[in-house]
Amino acid sequence: MVYGMWYMGGGETPTYHIPYTIYHIPYTPMPTCKQCTTDFPITDADKTFYAKMDVPAPTWCPACRHQRRLAWRNERTLYQRQCDFSGRPTISAFSPDSGLVVYDQRDWWGDGWDPLEYGREFDFSRPFFEQFQQLQQVVPHFSLYNINPVNSDYINFGIDNKNVYLGFSSVRCEDCYYCANITDVRDCVDCLFTHDRSELCYETVDVNDCYHGSYLQECDGLTDCAFCYDCRGCTECFGCVNLRNRQHCWFNEQLSEREYRLRRSQLDLGSYTVVEQLKEKFKQHCLSQPHRFAVLTKSVDCNGDHLYNSKNLQSCFDCLGCEDGVYCYRAMNAKDIRDCYGLLDSELIYESMASAQHNVAFSVQSYFDEHIRYCDLCFSCTHCFGCISLRHKQYCLLNKQYTEAEYRQLVPKIVEHMKTTGEWGQFFPAALSPFGYNETLAMEEFPLSQETALAKGFRWNDNLPFSSGQETMKPGDLPDHIKDVPDSIVSEVLLCMQCNKNYKIIPQELKFYRQQGLALPRRCFSCRHANRLHLRNPRRLYPRQCMCEQVGHQHIGRCSVEFETTYAPDRPERVYCEECYQKEIY
Repeated sequence: MVYGMWYMGGGETPTYHIPYTIYHIPYTPMPTCKQCTTDFPITDADKTFYAKMDVPAPTWCPACRHQRRLAWRNERTLYQRQCDFSGRPTISAFSPDSGLVVYDQRDWWGDGWDPLEYGREFDFSRPFFEQFQQLQQVVPHFSLYNINPVNSDYINFGIDNKNVYLGFSSVRCEDCYYCANITDVRDCVDCLFTHDRSELCYETVDVNDCYHGSYLQECDGLTDCAFCYDCRGCTECFGCVNLRNRQHCWFNEQLSEREYRLRRSQLDLGSYTVVEQLKEKFKQHCLSQPHRFAVLTKSVDCNGDHLYNSKNLQSCFDCLGCEDGVYCYRAMNAKDIRDCYGLLDSELIYESMASAQHNVAFSVQSYFDEHIRYCDLCFSCTHCFGCISLRHKQYCLLNKQYTEAEYRQLVPKIVEHMKTTGEWGQFFPAALSPFGYNETLAMEEFPLSQETALAKGFRWNDNLPFSSGQETMKPGDLPDHIKDVPDSIVSEVLLCMQCNKNYKIIPQELKFYRQQGLALPRRCFSCRHANRLHLRNPRRLYPRQCMCEQVGHQHIGRCSVEFETTYAPDRPERVYCEECYQKEIY
């Protein structure tokens, strides 16, 4: 087993040394990343995939490729601006300073305009990306991706939501606020990666099918629980770790129903002071318990984390029902994929951001497409190259319509031209992204200062839609207990104790806190979201050895099993292999 190392650092930001594994191949010189100058592996399986897609091998390392793709996805930064079609006010993910033409999504999906009107012929005297950028500046983009919303205007990447406010990447949710990556949940606040009929949940991360739960992580099928980690099928448990099908447990101590409810009645989550003390106590309790090296459920020949019902995935994260993938993130029912983010029901996808269906490469936010290259915002298109905002089109190039014969004759010539300019096989340059680096998911996973981001070729937005200095109440002025919070709090401008920016409490949110007996937050939504993200391990893998030394397990002394895990070697958790972990759960 040989490990390639890549480096990502920005001076003032943390430095990561991340291992990538090369499986069962003899040593050969590795290519050097043109962005960060470190070596990275290309396996025989990778070469077979690239040949199948008829694309060259990458010249950037996996981490730099991932960072470049993430710089094209703004999920949570929203702006008020005018629709360039109707002049009406609209909510948009594109800043008024972006320089793009933006239509309200209702107008964009309508028949009042034709994206082919912006088509132009390819100029073989100029680079492709330069021509694509000029097309990008005139073709209308839709304001948001928000399909069938009901009273849910402040959403991006949402489908079929009702009464959802600031819910991002949300699908079929109702009465939810300040959430991200949620599916089929209702009456939830401040939740992340929460799914499958969860209801009345608060501050949950990686949770499925939970009811009336607060401060839960890696839990499934819990009812009336709080402060639990990696528990399954439990009812009325508090402060517990690694439990299965238990009830009335208190910090992993089994109690009678009467004793449990007595203790629970004496602990009031409506007090901010009490909650902060509980967070620290629970953190220490979690560290005293073994941690599973990765969540690989019903998955074969996989490495990464949060992989379910999958086969042959390497360095992949948050995938369900996928097969034969490498360096992929948040994919569902996808096969033969490399270097992708956000896939659904797809096959043969390479170097793409939220683009899907079959044989797609180097594309952004394009769905239900086949045989497309270098496209942005294209839907249900076939055999298109370098197009923007097309729907139900085929044989188009730079938004210009061609016959099938003309298209098939022209595309190979453009590919050869792009090879001479060094563009062929490269994802869109960061400078072409319509977003500032600090607006995108790249900032969440690869935090950089403005100076470093600009030096690396990314854009930066100096006018994010946040206010400061307008607070009417400071954190110390807020009542400690939710029962003492007056109705007038919804009219106040609050000061975040973490970033010193302003935020507000909306009436629906206050109603939820009161009904659930939960303390008022002292941080803005962005900081609360960042803190939840921090609870998840970074999507990076490290070679480790099982730390189990328990007497009675099938090993003498320390367990010798090796694995790759998202727990860095300097982390304080005790990390176990799957077999040792299963013997330690309750």
